[in-house]
Amino acid sequence: MRLASLIVLSFLLIGCAEHRILITSEPAGAKVSLDGQDKGITPLSVPFTFYGKREVIIEKDGYQTYKSIIPVSAPIFQIFPLDIMMLLIPYPFVDNHSFYFIMEKQAKTDIKKPLERMERLKDHLEEKLKDEGINKPDKK
Repeated sequence: MRLASLIVLSFLLIGCAEHRILITSEPAGAKVSLDGQDKGITPLSVPFTFYGKREVIIEKDGYQTYKSIIPVSAPIFQIFPLDIMMLLIPYPFVDNHSFYFIMEKQAKTDIKKPLERMERLKDHLEEKLKDEGINKPDKK
C-alpha cells in the first residue's frame, strides 16, 4: 500500500511547474490591471497558465497611468524537447517573470496661466476687430 502511494505521489509531482508574474512599482501601492482584469495592488504576484504578450495598466493617484505590453516568454525547460525531459524530473519548478515599473508624478496644471493667455488673446482679437471696423457682437 505504501509503495502504491509513493508511486501515485511521484506521478503527481512529475513535471510540476508554478508560473507567476511578479509586478512591483515605485512607489508601491499602485493598482494593477492585467489583460483587462483588476489583479490587486503592488507588490503583486499573479499565477498564469499561458505564455505570450500581456497588457498591464498601473494606476496610482498623483502619478501618470502606465500602460504597456509585457512579454511573458517560456523558459528553456518549457520548450520542446526539454519539456518532455522535465516530465521525468520529480522536482517542482518555479517560473517567475518579474516586472518593475517606475511611475512618474503627474504634472500639476496651473490654470491661471492658460486663463491669462486666453484673456490676452481675447483682448487682442477685440482690438483687431475694432481696427477692421467690425463691431463686437452683443451678448444676449
